[in-house]
Amino acid sequence: MGINRLHRWKSLLFCLSAATALCLLGYVIKHSRIVTASSSLHVTGEVADGNRKTLAGKVAVAAHHYYANDDAIDVVMTFAKAKSNWQLNKKFSICISSMLQSATSYKPIRFHIIGDKDSLSIAKGIVDREANLTDYPIRVFSHDASEVAATTDAIVGPIKKYFTYKPGAYYSDSLFFFSIALHVVLPQFGRVVVLDVDLKFQADIARLYSAFDRFDEKQLIGIAYEQQPVYRHVLYSYRKANVGTVVGDPPPKGFPGFNSAVVLMDLNRIRSSDNYTRLVREETVKDLASKYQFQGHLGDQDYFTLIGTEHKELFFTLPCGWNRQLCRWWQNHGYKTVFDSYNFCDGDVKILHGNCNTQIPDEKNHTPKPNKK
Repeated sequence: MGINRLHRWKSLLFCLSAATALCLLGYVIKHSRIVTASSSLHVTGEVADGNRKTLAGKVAVAAHHYYANDDAIDVVMTFAKAKSNWQLNKKFSICISSMLQSATSYKPIRFHIIGDKDSLSIAKGIVDREANLTDYPIRVFSHDASEVAATTDAIVGPIKKYFTYKPGAYYSDSLFFFSIALHVVLPQFGRVVVLDVDLKFQADIARLYSAFDRFDEKQLIGIAYEQQPVYRHVLYSYRKANVGTVVGDPPPKGFPGFNSAVVLMDLNRIRSSDNYTRLVREETVKDLASKYQFQGHLGDQDYFTLIGTEHKELFFTLPCGWNRQLCRWWQNHGYKTVFDSYNFCDGDVKILHGNCNTQIPDEKNHTPKPNKK
């Protein structure tokens, strides 16, 4: 009886020790963030003494596998020339903080930031700070803008002249075109969310990411419509020569063009799409631009709009609330009578977009009143 009792006590102590170890491991994983810059790996989080630091180091590999799994959401953003630009830093901070605070599903996020050396350092600091405040699991991959430009030049270089107002103009920078060739920039990744920095989240990014599951077999890209008569203006000559066309008309019957502040891209599908490969060739872009008398000035969204005129089947249209654009510039520049038909959005607002430097309201869960259709 004594020996059996001793064995039972040993078994109980072993179970308690195992349970304690698992709890401690869970605590360390929960209170640690994995942040990578280029190829380096760092485990951050407050640890009070040397023993816990050692334990944090021991679980780094296990935590790395957790955050690198297929459940992670890949987010791609451009953040450049930020060293002396406090307004850009503020926009980026609002975007990241609102994204993490709204992410109730707690799905790990991998940030891919494209920028210059100074800007990448600032971005990493902002993301790390916001992750610490929200206790959110993240990783950061830094991509040098000059290297990205070199990688994409074979695709982007020959066609960006069709989507630039003039050499040296604001949107002539290669950074505004990288998404067109993102499938070669991130060859090891599949589904990615490409975001501008002038956004404020009011819903879980996992809900946005779930729209990938609603793509049909032909769709490669998810994107919302432009909510101003930008392309009514750009396509003026074509529309004048083709009375009755719906190209440049407002929804639901027309095609107003796209806005690229929020874009879902299935890079695996894009890589395997012969149609997309053809559509990024200069001769194809030149023919389309000539047919539609199209001279853009807004970078990648001009490209998506141009190919969308004839290949709408490649695009999944995001609801307007996932990119609620606040800019009203065109309302006061010749299009007042038709502006509301483009700007109308009666869906739930999940992401606010402060385009053309429009200030995003501070209040939580702001919903702009829909204009009359």
